Amino acid sequence: MLKPTGLYTYALKNGTPLAVKAASVAVATLLVLLVAVPVLAIGAAVVA
Repeated sequence: MLKPTGLYTYALKNGTPLAVKAASVAVATLLVLLVAVPVLAIGAAVVA
């Protein structure tokens, strides 16, 4: 049985329009930045 992420990536590769793929990448990038920026800021404050 496929995992939910497997179904998601399969759909992105095979069954979605380009606009949906672009929106998905944009949302994923935003979520990564929302996590990475505070972590990097805390790391910089600790090192400084």
